[in-house]
Amino acid sequence: MVNQFLKHESLFETQVENIPPFKWTSVSINEIIESSHRLEASVYGIEGRQARKDLEKCKWPVVSIADSFIKNAFYLGRFKRIYVDKYNGVPFILPSQITEIYPKAVKFISPQTDIDIESTKVKQGQILLTRSGTIGIVSYVTKTLNNKSLSDDVIRIVAKEYPGYIYAYLKSQIGKTLILTNNYGAVISHIEPEHLNNILIPNPSPILKQEIHNLINDSYRLRDESNDLIDEAQLLLKDALKLPHIEDFQANVKQFDRNASVLNYSVPLIDLENRLDGSFHIPIVKAIENHLYKYAKEVTVIGDNKISRSVILPGRFKRIYVEEGSGIIFFGGKQIYEIDPR
Repeated sequence: MVNQFLKHESLFETQVENIPPFKWTSVSINEIIESSHRLEASVYGIEGRQARKDLEKCKWPVVSIADSFIKNAFYLGRFKRIYVDKYNGVPFILPSQITEIYPKAVKFISPQTDIDIESTKVKQGQILLTRSGTIGIVSYVTKTLNNKSLSDDVIRIVAKEYPGYIYAYLKSQIGKTLILTNNYGAVISHIEPEHLNNILIPNPSPILKQEIHNLINDSYRLRDESNDLIDEAQLLLKDALKLPHIEDFQANVKQFDRNASVLNYSVPLIDLENRLDGSFHIPIVKAIENHLYKYAKEVTVIGDNKISRSVILPGRFKRIYVEEGSGIIFFGGKQIYEIDPR
């Protein structure tokens, strides 16, 4: 009995030792009163408080980002979007796309939309900050995003100077935490330009700010050059294979009934291959393959060992998410397109 007790006691001690340290903070009576006597821990965010305490230890002066660094911060008034096809509309970049390496418009708004289209376009050197939905996403406007139309869900920040430094700070863990929390550290779900008045930022020497700004500019310049090279490569491939627009392939597809409200087509009996699911017989795929066979020197598959060493699909598994520092970095599908995946 004693041995069994000691065994359980040893197990208990091991489990206690493996419990990660919990987060805690102290709050004043005044804060509790101002927060409508709320006693939930989430009301008094620990990360936000810690970030502000860390800034107090900064060796440089800490100033308001709005007062010292920002000339203007604004977003558009809400407007009803009229979406049209890409031939009749203006490319419209979604807030979730602003951190992508090469954002391509998936939606297009009509020039007849009740807003000055020019006012929806962002300009080079602006810092972008999402204000609703997934708030706190930060991006920097250079050639790739310049003159692209964005929604009212994005705050445009015009810097007095050193926009690259401001961007780098807002992308940092402390900068992002300050954006996402109020003065008491509580997480907020929506931000306005006025929220920047409460964001503190270190103010180092002009030499250091300029150096950081230059590094950010250089990184985005290289991103823009990369995108130009991607465009050039695609044009070379298109010319070599004499590829028409994808819509030209679609136009030549013989539909069973063009007046029907759904996509439909007829398939010769010889091509059925005992498959009756429509997705297996999309005619445009066959049209593209025939075009490639006609103009390419050789057509093969991705799995060909001349093309790839292997094609792998990891098995599905149950994920156990933990906090940063306690696990392995894990990227989702969307993050592989981002400039700086986190």
